[in-house]
Amino acid sequence: MAQTCLKTATRQERYDGGLGEATIKWMWNEHDSYEFPRDTSLLDHMVRHLVREGKEDLVWKWIEQKSRKSSNLGPNDRFVWRADTVKALIGAKAFASDRDSLDGALETFFRAKNSTYSIPLSPARMNCATLLMMPAEKAGMSSNLDAKIETPRWPNTSVKLWEAFLENVDARQDISEPFQVQLPLYHPEGPNPAPYFKYCRKLAKTPILVQRLAKRSSVTPWIGRGKHAEAVLRQQGHDEDANWLKEFLQDLHTKSEPIRKKEDQKREKKRERKGSKA
Repeated sequence: MAQTCLKTATRQERYDGGLGEATIKWMWNEHDSYEFPRDTSLLDHMVRHLVREGKEDLVWKWIEQKSRKSSNLGPNDRFVWRADTVKALIGAKAFASDRDSLDGALETFFRAKNSTYSIPLSPARMNCATLLMMPAEKAGMSSNLDAKIETPRWPNTSVKLWEAFLENVDARQDISEPFQVQLPLYHPEGPNPAPYFKYCRKLAKTPILVQRLAKRSSVTPWIGRGKHAEAVLRQQGHDEDANWLKEFLQDLHTKSEPIRKKEDQKREKKRERKGSKA
């Protein structure tokens, strides 16, 4: 019931009814018997409303509350609770921004990072990185892999905050499709394709790594960002590098066809489920 009300209000862009505040107070009072944090959809809607209602302080009180022992809450639930709430808050701050800036979202990340409470940051870090690399216009995966320069969704993000976030990407854990080589493609002062290009060169020398990448669902955004990198390289006059990258991405696109088909099937089933509930 709570999720339905919040979702309807969100769809209608009604954020003045106090639904976020009412929901968070209800959830906190009832959480001993409520299976939270499994319902992340409810959490996302609730946090979005709280941000729009100007009640962000309630979100932080929620995040930094001490755990109440309960037979229904395991020892790790509190950490998951905090991690998912910070992730939701970052998204809410991003899409509530009225100046095309992710400053509020990044400030949320750093507040969580510097908190005296234990907050797992992996979900928040992933969300921030994804938002920083989000283009203004989402390009689909075209069959001919046309290269196109992307405009960042939030071009007015503080360079200082952006660079501070990049420094906080842990290279030891960031090993599959590293943010450290993707994020520079979306620097607020202009794209830098060199780290991405050099990493692709490195990948190409180890075929088994290419095969592993081709089997991950993250290969689709990786290729999409590669198309952006190729276009920037051409704009900068590095046609030879751009041609090499184009061939590499085409090969990766071919190798990743099975996983892309699987992801397409998942999306189709999800749409069918939503349609049946409507």
